[in-house]
Amino acid sequence: MILTVNLNASIDKRYVADQCREGEVNRVVSCTNTAGGKGLNVARVAVMLGEPVMAAGILRGHSGQFIAEQIARQEILNCCIQASGENRCCINILDLSTGKQTEYLEPGEPVSPKDGERFLESFGRLLKQTDAVVISGSAAPGIGKEMYAEMVRMAKDAKVPVLVDASGEFLKSAAEEGPDLIKPNRDEIQAYAGRKLEKEEEFIDAGRKLLEKGVGTVVISLGSEGSLVMNARRVYRVESPKVASVNTVGCGDAMTAGFAVGTARGMDEEEMVRLASAAAAANAADERTGYADWKLVKELMPEVRVTEICLR
Repeated sequence: MILTVNLNASIDKRYVADQCREGEVNRVVSCTNTAGGKGLNVARVAVMLGEPVMAAGILRGHSGQFIAEQIARQEILNCCIQASGENRCCINILDLSTGKQTEYLEPGEPVSPKDGERFLESFGRLLKQTDAVVISGSAAPGIGKEMYAEMVRMAKDAKVPVLVDASGEFLKSAAEEGPDLIKPNRDEIQAYAGRKLEKEEEFIDAGRKLLEKGVGTVVISLGSEGSLVMNARRVYRVESPKVASVNTVGCGDAMTAGFAVGTARGMDEEEMVRLASAAAAANAADERTGYADWKLVKELMPEVRVTEICLR
């Protein structure tokens, strides 16, 4: 059983438009509403990969009810607490004339200290039932970076492997507690390093800084260029399989789900990397966000190239 944490759940609206004209009325060709937020994307993909999942977070009002209904349909066990207010909406717009996607992400309504305490109490109980926990994404206003560090400490005290996919202060706070895996993307690792990174060696050096904090494995996702996976023993260069990409949003979440599933099942390093990379590629081949068809994932896994980098 995997436990996913999403402290800023949303209704994700995906608009497809023939052409987006700034300052004018734009009509969309289609609109899709899904339960979103990085943690729920991870949960959905993990279920598609065949692993049972509990979703923890905070659901609110009518939007929270919609999210809960979506979770149930996707066979995810809803373990979120209920609170007053409404969950946020996030919009992704695909302009067919250019192929570019634009996102608008709401910050979410503030969470009260009492509701934050209620969530942590629930999180502690859920840890007793899980084989791996994933802490993903941002948090609603009112939830400080300290909560991410506290969740990592709680998971480690419970001897549950903990994976983190966050950014900014949340990433830094969690890293200080030495989670089992952290998965920053290109922008996130550059923000952590405090400078622009260009050469592969620079990304590896930045990843090593996280390893020095006690992080078990660092996965730096580089989009179409694949990823770098490193731990105290090895560094791998991973080349993703080629697919006809239609939607890159959620690929990082699909990759995180693959690592979570591999962790829960006790896979070896290379097999886990193949699963995670194939899941990310399968997401890119799907119009929906946070989806990875298991049949396609299995077909893509042998096409993932994993090369150990020999460092001086």
